[in-house]
Amino acid sequence: MKSLMLIISAIILITGCSKSSSSNSVAAPPPCTTDSCKLVSYKWEIVSQTVQTDMGKYTYTTSQLATINWATFLFKPDLTYRSYGGQTGNYTYTTATKKMVLFDALLPISFDVAFPTLTSVTFTGDKVQMNPRTDSSIAANFEINAIAGGLYTDFGVDTSKIHFIQTVFSYNGY
Repeated sequence: MKSLMLIISAIILITGCSKSSSSNSVAAPPPCTTDSCKLVSYKWEIVSQTVQTDMGKYTYTTSQLATINWATFLFKPDLTYRSYGGQTGNYTYTTATKKMVLFDALLPISFDVAFPTLTSVTFTGDKVQMNPRTDSSIAANFEINAIAGGLYTDFGVDTSKIHFIQTVFSYNGY
């Protein structure tokens, strides 16, 4: 009886360790080939924010950006997003023009989108004229107050002398 149990155990062990056939294996999906696919395939974590002005270029470090509202983005195929801290909103993305409109607290903010690599993306904001003011839209006011205000607070820039601002957000996908 003992030898019969040993034989059965050996047969189970041998058949349990057999190599499975390749017909049961699942092929990995092909990599994304469209920008829309890339956008929704990653959690995007901020690498840098650069603000270009007529007075100079100012770059925030990763540690300065770690806890801003836009530190991370998760874009979903249903045209919604979740950012750092759980903020949610909607967005539109047009592949043909590579334009995104991000609705932050119902405020539409426009960006040119570029994918320098498969796992990196940049969002370039519109160039906003500050002095003299040529755009009194809510979006321009938001950009001036948020971005220029940050330049004053974070870099000590006298924003009354700035004529224009333009911001570039760079992210890596994980």
